[in-house]
Amino acid sequence: MSSKTSAAGVRDKPPKSHNCTRTLPLDPITLKALSEMNAGAGSAYVFTGRTGQPLRPDNVTSRFNQLARAAGVRPLGPHQIRHLLASNLLDTGYGIHEVAERLGHDPGTLMRYYTRVNADRRRQASDHIADLLASHEGP
Repeated sequence: MSSKTSAAGVRDKPPKSHNCTRTLPLDPITLKALSEMNAGAGSAYVFTGRTGQPLRPDNVTSRFNQLARAAGVRPLGPHQIRHLLASNLLDTGYGIHEVAERLGHDPGTLMRYYTRVNADRRRQASDHIADLLASHEGP
């Protein structure tokens, strides 16, 4: 389920597509932290307020931005973090299909909305092409 903020608070709604409901492998540290958070919560939600109700997305973004400013970094919303994650995973060599699955998108959507090509990668591509051409040149 995903949450949407309305005048009455947060309401659950079904995912936008079949890709939104998926199982993701988690590293042991994240798994432990999430398990401990949810252990005594008495709620079906992982992230809740004092009442056990899901957090409002706009409140999460506001708090996230407060913490970013306090840390001296540029405030980014949670959705921008998805873009940053997708770009960084692609830059470090993960394939389009791997990253798309992680984000719950089809590869076309990933390429259309979540990627950017940085200067280092463009330079690496140029160097790689030059190396390929040089290795096939004759005597």
